[in-house]
Amino acid sequence: MKTLVLCIDRDNDIGSKTGRIGPLIGVEANLKAVEELGLSDPEDSDINAIYEGIKISKELGEEAILATITGSENVGVKSDQEISRQIDQVLDKVDADKAILVTDGAEDENVIPIVESRIDINSIRRVIVRQSQDLETTYYLIKRLMEDPKVLRTFFIPAGLAFIVYAMFNFFNATEFAISGIFAVVGSYMIIRAFGGDQTIYKIIEDIKQSLTTGSMSFIAYVASFILVVAGIIQGYFTWLNPPQMGQATFVLVSQILKSSIWWLVAAGMLIEIVKIFEEYLSKSKSIWKLTVLPFFTVATGLVIWGGSMYAINLSSGYNVQGIKYLISSIFGGILLAFIGIYLTRYARNKVKALY
Repeated sequence: MKTLVLCIDRDNDIGSKTGRIGPLIGVEANLKAVEELGLSDPEDSDINAIYEGIKISKELGEEAILATITGSENVGVKSDQEISRQIDQVLDKVDADKAILVTDGAEDENVIPIVESRIDINSIRRVIVRQSQDLETTYYLIKRLMEDPKVLRTFFIPAGLAFIVYAMFNFFNATEFAISGIFAVVGSYMIIRAFGGDQTIYKIIEDIKQSLTTGSMSFIAYVASFILVVAGIIQGYFTWLNPPQMGQATFVLVSQILKSSIWWLVAAGMLIEIVKIFEEYLSKSKSIWKLTVLPFFTVATGLVIWGGSMYAINLSSGYNVQGIKYLISSIFGGILLAFIGIYLTRYARNKVKALY
């Protein structure tokens, strides 16, 4: 049994900067990769981690084998799934019963549980680069942080959202609501990020870029959907400015805003989903069945929100049977649409399996 000297590149700097695909097994493969990475970005800390792995591997001699695994630029679930796949691939090729983990910081060490679930870790080597005093100035640190995409996403996106929200409320002469709007938008962003929804947003942005460069119909769908979303927001804004009844409760006003704008948002989502399904059909994709359910769930969600809004609006005038009918009908309609979508998805999956 050999000792696996395992270097971790969770955010796939090697792949994005050199084009090499992990895992990299053996000293020679790692030397070539680290040389290309150094020529591409001499300041990348993964360079030092890989050199440390090479050093440890040579010190241990023939009883050790070096491997570097790479994750994904989308750090999180996607990168950890890729790391899991590459670890399994390495262990299939290497006869090792223990590992020495080499990392360049705390972020890479987040994958320790993934490694430990597959092989025993005997040692962890964290590589810290010694820097000169001149480089350790506040200016340099701030400059480096501002060049880091992860830091930009973490701090600049919430700050940018806050500025945009304040500018919008100031434009519409409603600065008294600006603070509440900023807290609502930034708070929503933090919740979305906590649940990993930011990765979905980044994926949509990448899809838009790709559809623009490849001449795909998705780009037109995204533009049209954006216009529909803006139209829904404007519709809700005018409902807020000119409510059907003056002096009504806040929850009723919110319900009226939702009622007036929800179908614009549903139409925006439906447009993107239908175009995606059409493109998958043209490309004869095997995964088209996964998209079949989305339009049904989108309409079902919009129907339930609309029914809840109608119930709240009718409730403002006292106990109202009509409002309860709206609510019950929308819930049953939403459930029925969801069941239809699930059934069609299973039908499409079976058809695809039969074809391939």
